[in-house]
Amino acid sequence: MNKLVAYPAAALALLASGSVFAQQTLIEDINVSATVTAACSDLTATDVDFGSAGQADADDDSTSTITVTCDNNTSYTVELDYGMSSLGPGLRQVTGSGGEFMDYEIYQPGGFTTPWGMAADGAQYDGLGNGAAQPLTANFRLHRTSGASPGTYTDLVGVTLTF
Repeated sequence: MNKLVAYPAAALALLASGSVFAQQTLIEDINVSATVTAACSDLTATDVDFGSAGQADADDDSTSTITVTCDNNTSYTVELDYGMSSLGPGLRQVTGSGGEFMDYEIYQPGGFTTPWGMAADGAQYDGLGNGAAQPLTANFRLHRTSGASPGTYTDLVGVTLTF
């Protein structure tokens, strides 16, 4: 009989400890997200100086370094406007104090083959950011004109970065 009494006592001990009742667990998920927007943080451009030369019908070449810093995989476009003395797409001019001018062109990196201008004319430079500063070489070609008066000839070209 001791055995029969022992079982109900063990059952009562288990009930008292609470281990007979099943524990309940609730689970909830936390959705975690972050949005990264395309961003560019820097745009610089060096000036161009063709230097001094006598009057002659000759071409002079020079460069400007345009540096773009955009986040990794950020698509960007660099446009160069047609300057203060423009006659239209691709027809840029440096102008002297007497109103005389000399023509010049700007070409995209890679030489003197692809003109660099505005997106409206399909002459923009399209790039992809890599998170670091990316130098782009703008190639300038000035057509010196014989008969031009001595003096300094200037223009101002705007650089626009769109991303």
